Amino acid sequence: MEKLKYIINELNNIKPSNKYVSEAIIERKQYYNDTAHMLENVTEKQIKDFCFLSEVLRKAEILEKQKFYKILFDKAIKLETHQNAPELNCIHFKRRKIDTPKATTITDAISQIISNTSLTCLNGFIYELN
Repeated sequence: MEKLKYIINELNNIKPSNKYVSEAIIERKQYYNDTAHMLENVTEKQIKDFCFLSEVLRKAEILEKQKFYKILFDKAIKLETHQNAPELNCIHFKRRKIDTPKATTITDAISQIISNTSLTCLNGFIYELN
């Protein structure tokens, strides 16, 4: 139980910089509370050496990128596929075309864009589409 208290305290010490970080902190607290029994297999040194801030920031980035999925899906016009050259596949938007090699559905293409693009670039891209 001391390990769980330490983890929760570490998470409480993180200052949220935006709503996604706040949501990530809440989600991580819930995760650790739900899986407290698994902490028996983890040493105190491992817990103290772990960077909870990095974990929260990774989760916050995932949460923030999820908002882009719906926006891109709604703005997608079509997926251009090439049966004999899938590396040439691309997705079309109103003012732009983006290469999405080997994507066979719009869902695949958008997932590929989101996973391979930084948040800054995604924000710029969404701004460009509006």
